[in-house]
Amino acid sequence: MNQSPYRLQGHEISVCPHCQQRHRYALQIAVQEGVLLFAGTRTITVQLSCPRTNEPFAAEVIVGTNEEFVRIADPFAAQGTPVEQRLPDGTAAHDAMPDPEFAEWARSSRQTAVEYCRGMMTAASAAIPVHFAVLQYLGIDHSTHLLLRLAAIPAAVFLLSAAAFAVAHRPRLVSVAAGEFGPVRARSLRRLDRLMTAGSALFLTATTGSLAVFAALL
Repeated sequence: MNQSPYRLQGHEISVCPHCQQRHRYALQIAVQEGVLLFAGTRTITVQLSCPRTNEPFAAEVIVGTNEEFVRIADPFAAQGTPVEQRLPDGTAAHDAMPDPEFAEWARSSRQTAVEYCRGMMTAASAAIPVHFAVLQYLGIDHSTHLLLRLAAIPAAVFLLSAAAFAVAHRPRLVSVAAGEFGPVRARSLRRLDRLMTAGSALFLTATTGSLAVFAALL
């Protein structure tokens, strides 16, 4: 049976409130699942202790939305056995210092998705009048009745694409308890991803259809 995945996250206190010294800690973080695209991060408050006085104090730590703080694994500066040998089974010691680029990506990726939906919704909406303007320029009025019908299909698909991005971008009112936030957020992000994929596929299909109609009119 697979054990619950863990990782180590480095955390530094520049000035300890008890001894005024700098301390570095290894925090054991439980990972519920792989990081969802556009999931972002969150700030949590954890209880640390001063290695010199053993007095507790609170500190803020940034973790993924799919992660939970478990405990202090060990201060990095502790003497004796290396920290990797004191971790419970299933802890990924090589993750002790997360990639800063990965943390920044996780923090800003959801905003990237929202901006993508907004931009593609504008592009799909603007493509409809452009499509008809090009048809008029190429002389669609003098084409066959069948081609007239086919020429309207790409515009309808552009409209469906814009609708998909609009629905993905639409805020939703949901009643969420504190303990239910993680699953609800995961479902919302997966829904956003599905609608973005559908909208992108419809936009590509409509663009291909428009080019095919334009080529037939040449």
